[in-house]
Amino acid sequence: MLSKKPPLQTYQAFYAALAEAEQIIKADKTAVAKAYIRVEQSKLPLDLVEKIVQDPEIDFTIVPQRTSIYADKLQELGVLKNKAASWKDHFFEEAHGGDGS
Repeated sequence: MLSKKPPLQTYQAFYAALAEAEQIIKADKTAVAKAYIRVEQSKLPLDLVEKIVQDPEIDFTIVPQRTSIYADKLQELGVLKNKAASWKDHFFEEAHGGDGS
């Protein structure tokens, strides 16, 4: 467990990089599929990775989605002490701007 928070600038740079990655993925999914294969040294065929990345059921986003289901279960199991009033209770403020859940 971390004993202290990371510096604010580090956190902001990390979040900005996540937002940039989201935009890159949405802009050119073929390039992203190729990059995935290259970086991971994957043996998967490009057409399969492209199909996965282009699947409309898969949304590459930094906006939290459907997290309340997990938070509710964790609270029910006693992992989380309190039931959240909103998904925003479990996420940092920068994520609150999106239409999360």
